[in-house]
Amino acid sequence: MIEMLMVVAVLSCLLAAGYLVVSGTTSAARAIKLQSDVATINNAIRTYLVNGGSIPDSARADEVLARLKCTSDQATSARMAGLRGTMLDARLRGISIATAGPERAVWNSAKQRFEIATAGAGFSAFDLGADPSAAALEETRTRTLNLATTDKWIWDSADSVPSRPAKREVATAGVIQIEPAPPPSITRLAPPGVSIPGSLYDLGAFSPTLQVSLLDRNPPGTALLYYSIENGPWQQYTGTPLELPARLTTRIRTYAAATNSEEYEDSEPRTETYETIYFTGTAAGNFHSPLGDSRMLSSLAAGQKSPNFKWGDPATADKKQNELNFTGASFVRIAPNQEFKLGALTYYNGTTYSGTNATSIKVAIDLDLTTPGVKETLAFTFNLLSTPNRGVSADADADYVYIPDVSTSFRTTIKGKQFELILRFGEHSANGFTTIDTFHAHEGKTLSGTIYGRLSEVSVP
Repeated sequence: MIEMLMVVAVLSCLLAAGYLVVSGTTSAARAIKLQSDVATINNAIRTYLVNGGSIPDSARADEVLARLKCTSDQATSARMAGLRGTMLDARLRGISIATAGPERAVWNSAKQRFEIATAGAGFSAFDLGADPSAAALEETRTRTLNLATTDKWIWDSADSVPSRPAKREVATAGVIQIEPAPPPSITRLAPPGVSIPGSLYDLGAFSPTLQVSLLDRNPPGTALLYYSIENGPWQQYTGTPLELPARLTTRIRTYAAATNSEEYEDSEPRTETYETIYFTGTAAGNFHSPLGDSRMLSSLAAGQKSPNFKWGDPATADKKQNELNFTGASFVRIAPNQEFKLGALTYYNGTTYSGTNATSIKVAIDLDLTTPGVKETLAFTFNLLSTPNRGVSADADADYVYIPDVSTSFRTTIKGKQFELILRFGEHSANGFTTIDTFHAHEGKTLSGTIYGRLSEVSVP
């Protein structure tokens, strides 16, 4: 009896050990099959996406499988260049699992692929359902490359905002091309670096262009660098610096394209914005609102503006009054704080009776800046000083124009900066002299001179 009990005990141990071995082997086989199935389905997802399919960010795992079982509708298929059929067998189904512990395929909407995990709602396995009548549904797919209907090429050409060049598109049509399963994880490449970061630069930095080099920050041989300037076509970077012209704003987009899509995926795009400030436009000046003596004689009525202003009661036979004329000028690509010709001033110093003269005149200087697209009217005051004629010297008897405040601030802020216009008198003809803020004309003579402007940045507290 004892011997029989011992035999039964030994057989029980052998059976238990055999069950554990078989159970462990089965679990390992299921895990391997799940990993293989996930790799195959992820390949199908990539093929689906590059052939016009789309998966919303909000899609669930079962909705992803449903989209992979669809075919392109008849209208789309007629012109698609690429795969038109289903990516998966219409009978394929996923076995749902929600309890934590066993491995399952979980949908990652951010990365657009299934991943192996031990928690979360997913599929513990995939198999073919028992429904032999399961059929594929149709859907509309959008492709950037379509067979031609208007051009004589294989596909139609169209002007559009450039898209990044595809690296994994399948060029054949018909049956799905089965690719080798990818490794468990794919590394995303780092976007290119730049030798000069995007920022606001002085116009002088563009001499005549700003040269920017792209820097590959990935392991050697894993990436090709691409760039696009101002939404132009994507071009492969060959090592020659990009030459950015002086524009108010220039944007370049870059990304690193994977040379081995089984180990790496393309980087996220990177945008750098290069800015500068310069001014192109025209200037004009108009006199208005004169003030003066109690018996002042003026050519300007109340509210009237004109580039010509006459004043005073002439005391000579020619009956010529004092006279100012402002002639505007144009300017091109003027940098901040760079002096430019704003216009010209002509001043005739007539002999007039005291008590009839103007003592000040306001000047509205109109700036029409075609670049950066700003129109401003800036207010200045010219004081008019009549000196007694003692006959000591022509310079001593010269009447003059004086600018008490040579600067006026803009109301408009450009690229986060506020500017002011600063005036000064420059070169002049005979019959007088000038300083920075005064304009002296000899008695009975005409003096012509240049008015310079400078658009200088204002420090805003």
